[in-house]
Amino acid sequence: EGNSLQCHAPLLTDRTFNKAVGIFSQSLFHFSTEQAVTGTLEGKLVVWDATHVPSKSPASCVKPYNMKAVKLVHLQKDGITVLAVVDKTFVICDVKGHVKFYDGALQLLHWYSQLKLGPIRSVSFSKTPVCPLNASQFPTSCTLTGQPLIVRNFILSTSDGLVVHVLTEGMKVTKCLEEPKGAVHAIACHPTKTLLAKGSACGLLKVWDYELEKYLVSRIFKGQSLRSVCYNHDGSLLGVGFADGTVYILDSISLENECSEPFKYSYAKGAIIHMSFSHDSQYLATADDKMSVTIYKRVIEGEKEDWERLAGLRSHYKPIRTILFGVHLDSDKPRLLTLGEDRLLVEYDLEKSVKDELVVLRRERIEQSAVPKYIAWYPPLTKEYFFLTANDQYKVKIYNVTTKMCRKTVLGPTYGSPLEKIQVLPPIEGHDPEKWYLAYITTDKVGLQILPVDGNPHKSSAFICHPAGVSDFVCSYGGRHIFTAGGNDLSVMKWDVNLNVLEAAVSLGGKDLIPFYNLLDGGREGEFFRELEDYFYYAQLRHQGIDTMEPRKVSTRIPLEQIPFVMRAMGFYPSEEQVRVFKRHEQPVPGAHTFRSCLP
Repeated sequence: EGNSLQCHAPLLTDRTFNKAVGIFSQSLFHFSTEQAVTGTLEGKLVVWDATHVPSKSPASCVKPYNMKAVKLVHLQKDGITVLAVVDKTFVICDVKGHVKFYDGALQLLHWYSQLKLGPIRSVSFSKTPVCPLNASQFPTSCTLTGQPLIVRNFILSTSDGLVVHVLTEGMKVTKCLEEPKGAVHAIACHPTKTLLAKGSACGLLKVWDYELEKYLVSRIFKGQSLRSVCYNHDGSLLGVGFADGTVYILDSISLENECSEPFKYSYAKGAIIHMSFSHDSQYLATADDKMSVTIYKRVIEGEKEDWERLAGLRSHYKPIRTILFGVHLDSDKPRLLTLGEDRLLVEYDLEKSVKDELVVLRRERIEQSAVPKYIAWYPPLTKEYFFLTANDQYKVKIYNVTTKMCRKTVLGPTYGSPLEKIQVLPPIEGHDPEKWYLAYITTDKVGLQILPVDGNPHKSSAFICHPAGVSDFVCSYGGRHIFTAGGNDLSVMKWDVNLNVLEAAVSLGGKDLIPFYNLLDGGREGEFFRELEDYFYYAQLRHQGIDTMEPRKVSTRIPLEQIPFVMRAMGFYPSEEQVRVFKRHEQPVPGAHTFRSCLP
């Protein structure tokens, strides 16, 4: 009536017809009557009819009608998944991959049972009617006359990721697209080309050109489940890890085996969850879900290069979060580190490692109570070399790569869950090469952070990418795109990077300490800030001496050793280890703010 939208939900239970109805799958209106039909997963069809409500007023007898279930037709044993209407014919698809055609009285005309498909999720018919050249090439109807059933060509999609085209004249089935029917946990971007490799739990490995949006090559590993993939430094090799611990090293173009035989098991026979090549492609390191690290090395046998398993070691006692290759500062030799939820950063000595003996150079505990989530190399913003970590307490820290000393701790992005994985965004052509950005994912979001990290909340942004959870992400080699894998939602999302919007948000957020005021209860004018201001001046009194008679020197800074006392006065009691970390922050790091008073 008017501009209002009305609805009616008639009651239908198993008691209505004293028969099991089943879960509804799809509904549509009859093409020649006022009735409607609904398919169920019990293989039945509910027929609805319009019922006029008795009323003295004629206006109440016109549309909208109330609908009532008048019949329950048991068409088949298999559950109905899709209903469609084409050329005054009902089309019904089911969980067995069959397609059946019925007339308006629900009498069977023809069915396709030889398609060999999984449960059908959708059907789409050609908009162009068929102009048969030879009617005998079409299927014969099940009617008494046995006339050919002229059906338009159609496309089917199934729940196991398959899309096929059916040419009804001559019955020709063509596969249009085959996507993963298992969880997608593994994605990797080519280091120099616009290629994306993705692997799924069903054993399907595919390579796409994401600029042309075109599928290039694929390979199916029957009976195996892919868990991780990675390219080497020049993109000539593709490492693939499986749930049973098997490791393949493939040619990245043809996806054929590069080594003579795949490596059947990792050190602990666990699922390969992390993989990485060294910068010179002489080593491949893998980490499995049994907390073990395995190293593979390129060797020369006669005139042919091959790969061999060098050694393995269970170097952590909790799950490994990151496996990271780098380069030693004083040489061009590869450097390998792993970070685990046991809070240990383990560095390995690859030069001294021999067959079946992986040598650990050192173990460093980098967290006291927080659990580290990921580690990445910090970009060259300073003369000092760092790596960057994120933990489950929303903190981002930078460590000296040599001493492993924490040099800076700031608040990271806070978007509902801690950072799960981080990666420095490659420089984008046309943008300032001196500016760097950090890409990251949380439990269900993907985002960007401007570097250097300083705790400014306006320097980061995030968007929901996979509501059910994101399992992995990678950046394109040019930095213009970010790809996220949704795991059980079977999807991979492509995100375009727009750095100008992020920079604009920072400008609007204010300069100096203005962005940080809103992080305090009540902001700059709140009681918390005033209390902190009093402690700030009292810390200067303590440092200069409470009983001194000398003139007081009011400064905009307080000594670093006074910060623990200020924190305790505010109700936070740092441990001795945290106090030692404060003192390590004494040397300035670019991007860091001094603790200044905010008086006019």
